[in-house]
Amino acid sequence: MGTTPLLSREIARRVLALILLCIGLAVLPVAGAWTSSAFLVAALAVYLVVPRAARPASALTYDLVPAVYGPDVVGFLLTGVFFALPFWARMGEPYLWGDFGVLVHPSALLVWPLALIAATIFWFSAQYASFWLVIEDEGLRINRLGSARFVAFSSIVEVRPMRRGLPKWFRWLTPLLIAASKFGAAGALLLARDTTGMTLVLDDGSEISIPQEAFEKHMRRVLSALRKKGVVFAPDGTS
Repeated sequence: MGTTPLLSREIARRVLALILLCIGLAVLPVAGAWTSSAFLVAALAVYLVVPRAARPASALTYDLVPAVYGPDVVGFLLTGVFFALPFWARMGEPYLWGDFGVLVHPSALLVWPLALIAATIFWFSAQYASFWLVIEDEGLRINRLGSARFVAFSSIVEVRPMRRGLPKWFRWLTPLLIAASKFGAAGALLLARDTTGMTLVLDDGSEISIPQEAFEKHMRRVLSALRKKGVVFAPDGTS
């Protein structure tokens, strides 16, 4: 198993872009639209221009639009707006500028924890962005969570179905999104389906889960390769 720069680079891309985005939104009431826009453009440039780490030519990857770009857009919008709201609210209450010297509106106590919750979206999108899989003669070479691992077909004890739902605490965002008139994002959370896929159970006791959403066309190739090598599937396993 060897480490790769994929995950660290994907996280760095999002962290830098998010910092610039938050600054741009926060300074909008004070510095004006032009200065704010400069930060927003810089955030977009960082996100788009930072090069992705090299991958093997034959690597199978997730479809970027639903698995990476879509969640990133939601993450940037929610995190950025939740972070900036106390700065925007302060502008409507001049007394907070003077006697008390408060830097942000007290609403930060409520909305900044929501910004942190929303920012967890980037962890998931970075994982999808860093994932790749290569089917080789003797096994699968899988890059995930910042490390590359070769999994021999002979080391796979069983293939089991995988089903994983959103963390329960993530649903806490829904009523707050509705209160903030973010009905589209709230609806997306309410309608979010469980993540399904397969889990490779290895002879060393470890497991590797591979979600199939945005990976369906490649998943069929992986399943076919596993069957050709005689890997055992659970009775209700992935078909």
